[in-house]
Amino acid sequence: MAKRNSLLAGLEEAAQDSTVKAVAASAALAAGGVITARTAVRNRVASRRRREARRYRLAPDETAADGLRRVARGQLELATELVRGDHGKDRAEAVHETRKALKRLRALIRLSRDALGTDLYRSENVAFRDLGRSLSGARDTDVLIQTLDGIAERFADELPPGAWTRFRHALQTEREAAPVEGPAQTAAGALTEADPRVARWPLPEQAGITGLGVQPAESR
Repeated sequence: MAKRNSLLAGLEEAAQDSTVKAVAASAALAAGGVITARTAVRNRVASRRRREARRYRLAPDETAADGLRRVARGQLELATELVRGDHGKDRAEAVHETRKALKRLRALIRLSRDALGTDLYRSENVAFRDLGRSLSGARDTDVLIQTLDGIAERFADELPPGAWTRFRHALQTEREAAPVEGPAQTAAGALTEADPRVARWPLPEQAGITGLGVQPAESR
């Protein structure tokens, strides 16, 4: 009888221990779920704020100077993320999107030309133009390969067997030989350094858009 009671007590203790562990595990999972949910919410909020900061238009409650600086810095931030590979895009697409962001930035510089003055306008325009060009090699080769693939599919019978393959191999060899990491790292560094410079653009703080030298479309 004593052995039976001892066995029952042992089983009951084991069951309680299992229950405690199960409850603890459930609590840990629930806590982990809460933390994950909070992180997801914070990430969504941060992402929304970045999108709002990068809007390529002036907000009703900001001056033209503040708006132009905000938009310019947003394009800088976007270009930096792209060139560093933060958006998970393939190399060709990332370079293409980076160069588009730089073109939008240069459009803002042209809009602000009168307010920036000739010297600053030229130096900034040339700096971002050269950054875009420094990334063009790999992108241009990727475009050539894509174009060749389209032509080869359409005119496969126009050349001797293997000709298209040789052309493509030559372009791939050229693409692989083109430096990518070096120019990308250099561009990322230059873009990061440009941010405080753009933040100090000498734009008239209280001027409207026409006060910056930008004329409405209907007046041109």
